[in-house]
Amino acid sequence: MSRLAQLNPDLARRLAALLDAHEAKTLDLDGLIDGQVRRWAAFNPQQLIGQRVGDWELIGELGRGGMGVVFSARRASEGVEQRAAIKFLSLPVFDAAVAERFVREARMLARLNHPGICRLRDWGRAEQGWPYLVLDLIEGRPIDEAAADWSKREKIALMVRVAETVAAAHREMIVHLDLKPDNIVVDAQRNPILLDFGVARVLADDGAAVTATLTRWLTPNYASPEQLRGESASASADIYALGVLLYQLLTGERPYDLSGLSVTDALARLEKSTRPAGIDRSLLPVDLRSVIARAMHPDASRRYASAQSLADDLRAVLAHRPVMARADSPAYRLKKLIQRHPIAAPLGALSVLAIAILAGQLAWQAGDLRLQRDRAEFEATRARAASDLLLGAIQAADPTGTRASATSVDEMLAAAVQRAEKDADDDPLLAAETLLRIADIRRVLGEHAAAITIYDQALALLDTDAEFEPSLRAALLAGQATALRQTEQTDRARELLAAELNRPHPEAHWRVWVAHAQLELSAGNLEVAEQALQQALQIVPESEHHGRALIASSFGLVQSFRGQPAEALRWYERAAAAARRTPVNRETLATILLNTADVLSRQGRVDEALAVSDEALSLRIEMFGPRHVRTVPSYINRAYVLMQAGRFDQALESAYLAAEMERELVGPRTRRMAAIWGAIGLAAERSQDWEKASEAFAEALAIQRQLLPDDHHDLAVTRSNLASALMAQGQFEKPLTLLMKAREVHRMRAQGQPSRAQAIAEVNIAWCYLNLAEPDQALQWARSALDGAEQVIDSKHWLLGHFRNVHADALLVNGRLAEAEAEALAVAQLYESSEIPVRPKSLTDNLDLLQRIAEQSGDVDRAQSYRQRLRALTAEAEPAAP
Repeated sequence: MSRLAQLNPDLARRLAALLDAHEAKTLDLDGLIDGQVRRWAAFNPQQLIGQRVGDWELIGELGRGGMGVVFSARRASEGVEQRAAIKFLSLPVFDAAVAERFVREARMLARLNHPGICRLRDWGRAEQGWPYLVLDLIEGRPIDEAAADWSKREKIALMVRVAETVAAAHREMIVHLDLKPDNIVVDAQRNPILLDFGVARVLADDGAAVTATLTRWLTPNYASPEQLRGESASASADIYALGVLLYQLLTGERPYDLSGLSVTDALARLEKSTRPAGIDRSLLPVDLRSVIARAMHPDASRRYASAQSLADDLRAVLAHRPVMARADSPAYRLKKLIQRHPIAAPLGALSVLAIAILAGQLAWQAGDLRLQRDRAEFEATRARAASDLLLGAIQAADPTGTRASATSVDEMLAAAVQRAEKDADDDPLLAAETLLRIADIRRVLGEHAAAITIYDQALALLDTDAEFEPSLRAALLAGQATALRQTEQTDRARELLAAELNRPHPEAHWRVWVAHAQLELSAGNLEVAEQALQQALQIVPESEHHGRALIASSFGLVQSFRGQPAEALRWYERAAAAARRTPVNRETLATILLNTADVLSRQGRVDEALAVSDEALSLRIEMFGPRHVRTVPSYINRAYVLMQAGRFDQALESAYLAAEMERELVGPRTRRMAAIWGAIGLAAERSQDWEKASEAFAEALAIQRQLLPDDHHDLAVTRSNLASALMAQGQFEKPLTLLMKAREVHRMRAQGQPSRAQAIAEVNIAWCYLNLAEPDQALQWARSALDGAEQVIDSKHWLLGHFRNVHADALLVNGRLAEAEAEALAVAQLYESSEIPVRPKSLTDNLDLLQRIAEQSGDVDRAQSYRQRLRALTAEAEPAAP
């Protein structure tokens, strides 16, 4: 410091003052008060013009306020001239408390780093003793003058930015307490910048209000009632002032004219009504009037909880969404949703039925909204309500959801798209949200190509609107990624999601991470999917129950694919609990329950699985009716559960019902129809009707070859299933060809990672080679299959025993008797200890192998014992005679 004092005394003094202020627990200005201030003459700003303060030369007065005078200043540094604004504390208001507040302002402003707040560059005392601040010199006009000729929409968007800037200061525990037009400057780029935190106070750490008895410096027209009363004032006082500014910008006049009134009279006028005078006679829409009234409520506790909440409601006004300032009445929410999604021409089927249905739904949702304080949950509910309107309209116009009779639905959606395109120039955000709902519906209907086009339109609109919500972009990308996945455009989906994750607003990225996880799940990349889900879980809001349900359900799928049923069930339980939180997302809940039923059935808990499956079916029937495209998956799931229960006839009945509905409602050649034929084939296979199973799998394969590329995962699965049915009939050459194709697809998709599907294909290839009397090939493929299976299947799961049994059989035919016997006995022990029921055929295969090993060993008694057990088990497994 001594060396610096020799080189630059002024800088050394300023640095010393900064260090003293930083290290001091309290500010002791007694020396300043007693020593210098008493000798000062009256503060005369004109005498300071032309003088220097540190390196700065004062050029002229810019303005003055209750606590000081602001000068323009300049300095030259290395040939570059710099400009700044320097604010001095004026002597007439100088006492110890005010001086302390002035120094505190400097320390406080140094904490603020926001593009909408004037930046503090330096601070100190002039040689005469006057404290000063050096601030950025902002070129612009007061907000009321700058925005005088702007449109109403532009003024609201401007106030959104002002409110968010105030909210940023509040998050730093700093309040302004003197917001007014002169303290908000709009620059040439239309950026609002807040000035003069001259009467700002730092809030306590717990956010409680602090006393602010600065009435004599306030501007009464913008001061809150509690400030005029000299009571504790906090962030709510800034919210009140924002309400006044909003009213003034939109109407051209202040809500109350308090000029010339005493504090008592001004206070009486403010408290006379809960709404600003003249607001109901203004030309403002009712939502804006409600926003202003809430911001300016005389009772501070009745105002917005935060400046951010005020900004959010103003955004809602811009987007024609419901505002929190209004009561959530059913009529009001219905009106807002209709405004957001108008239809060009009324449809007769919608005019009464749809509105009646939606009124009931929205009344229920409104009651739930009153319990929801968190903005994220409010936004999620609002988005679902908008979807309910369009989806409900489709249901009313098309009760079965059929494609053949969907002309009116198609016309309605096309009209909505045209309307959104027409309004895009005036309100790109509204148009984008409308297109999101329409694209989601197209995707749900299976019209993925059309959905992708609409998603693209909506995303293009967001690029033109700087005020869009990050959550909207995330929702669009998530939907688009799903549609791209359904059309096998996985590379493009990955590129879009990866690009979004590099953008700002990470709070909205949980949706993108979930979409990324689902994309990788469909490709069998379990590790990548799990990492993406972990990212989503870290940032999804606690109140985002639907999002948490999706994440937990996806975790359940990962564990299910890994052969970890207990862990999968734990995740599904968490997912169902989240989905049941109000407002209940019945569609998501139904999907979670179907996945739960599948795992329960695989564990042998058939009764529980059937109960859960029935609940899922009931939910879908409640939403869509008994014969609807959305209830078909529930019937398919029920067929699989019944298979696990050994009720093969009932399983076939459920699968055939699903096929009948799919054929009637959609058509005979769909991907889902192929899946239904696959379910029929499995049910027939389990009942040992190999011919019916082969026919069903062949039908599924024929449909898929028409709709899908030859290297598609679904084709590989069906080829494997058909091969199994043919092998059961003693055919092995054709199955080997089918399995080789399936295995190659699984290998390519696995990209070098362990793959359960690849392992299953390889063990079946080994079985074919065993029966084609090619022992070397059989052992090679059996070893490869077992190596892969051990990496993806739990060591205690009976399915791993199947791989080990085939490997033992391959060892046997290669003359390695002892190794084969040890492996086969280990399989028998695994089956006996399995908590999950073992498939009968696996049990008989193991007994047959042990019998052959005993025979080759010359152990006649043991061979006979295995033979008897095999006959008994075969008799038990045979289906009952009709």
